[in-house]
Amino acid sequence: MIFISTGKNQYIIKYDQNHSLTIFILRNLNNLNLLIMNELGLVRDIMSTDIITIKPQDRLVDIKELFKINSIRHLLVVDNNEIVGILSKNDLLKVNTKDNWKEHIGVDIAMVYTFTAEEVMTKNILIINSETTIKEAAKILSEKDFHALPVVDNGILKGILTTTDLVKFVLTLEKDIVLWNYFEMKRYINL
Repeated sequence: MIFISTGKNQYIIKYDQNHSLTIFILRNLNNLNLLIMNELGLVRDIMSTDIITIKPQDRLVDIKELFKINSIRHLLVVDNNEIVGILSKNDLLKVNTKDNWKEHIGVDIAMVYTFTAEEVMTKNILIINSETTIKEAAKILSEKDFHALPVVDNGILKGILTTTDLVKFVLTLEKDIVLWNYFEMKRYINL
């Protein structure tokens, strides 16, 4: 993807793996983010595909260890190859009572060993597919106050899209956009 600015107009030239060339003309830079998220970005391009799943009956003590070992914040809860929920690190922290009950630290330990994923997970989750635009996914995450969405194609779990994936995408935009001045552009495009 190449970004070109003539001062008056901006152009984005996209050359994809199917050898098709698309040129987008922007009247102002405010449309740049909208264009990138609508036309150039699909969830499949930025989602995490290394997925760790858990079962509804898994104990929180084991789940807590998964979060720690894998440096992740969301786990999909799967039962009979179907996503039945999602468990976040924050969900686990809500069960943690030691901050509120300092004199009852044993209660916290007992809860982590007693509770299961099914008792703490979010059950009514939204699922998107890999062809969902980044803009649509970002809108869902912001409006529903979610931080992760499972990605499923034809009943098969393909990945998970998290707010971290979106932030990484935004940060890579700066690397992918090359600024050209009018004279450099004129050598490549006849205006």
